[in-house]
Amino acid sequence: MTRRPDVVLFGAPGSGKGTQGKLLKKYGYVVMSTGDELRKIVKGKPENENEAAIQETMQAGGFVSDKIIEEIVRNFLKKNEGKSIVWDGFPRTEEQRQAFEKIMTDAGREFEVVRLSVQKKDDPKMIERIINRGNEAEKIGKTVRPDDRDPKIIQNRLNEFREKTRVVIEEWETFRDVHDISAIQEIDEIHEQIVKAVIETKSNVDEVIEN
Repeated sequence: MTRRPDVVLFGAPGSGKGTQGKLLKKYGYVVMSTGDELRKIVKGKPENENEAAIQETMQAGGFVSDKIIEEIVRNFLKKNEGKSIVWDGFPRTEEQRQAFEKIMTDAGREFEVVRLSVQKKDDPKMIERIINRGNEAEKIGKTVRPDDRDPKIIQNRLNEFREKTRVVIEEWETFRDVHDISAIQEIDEIHEQIVKAVIETKSNVDEVIEN
């Protein structure tokens, strides 16, 4: 089967990128979540200054440096060469976008961009989603990020996302299609729209990978 184009899921914290990425696995995708990869690095006690800096930044709701993220992305791509990838949480800055374009060009990979849109007025709902997600994770024994607990820190993450990522989408819109899908919908509705936008129009939608 021909490899499908990669999918960049672009959206604020709480917009459902992780959920939508998992749903695309049935079409043969693997998910690269920068957040998950970073949490693997800092799980438990940091072993060096780099990991300590990442942990401190994440707990404050900030962005980890572009250099570190790009290194993580390149390593993930090497491990998953030949597979279609959902990029969850990367790129987020203009510098990352430029690096991502080069990485994809060098690897001969095509990709589609999906923006899960959230308006400023919907921030309270996003904050509620993130806190509820943490509560549900805790119920089944999973570790919950400290920055998924504090509404003020979550709001900071939302504000920083808008400030630092606006230029990425604005630049992409000058030369490629950006599929804009509202994140304030039911999960299944969002999934159906993503499939229609980036899979159904590009290949045979019936090619589902059975687990």
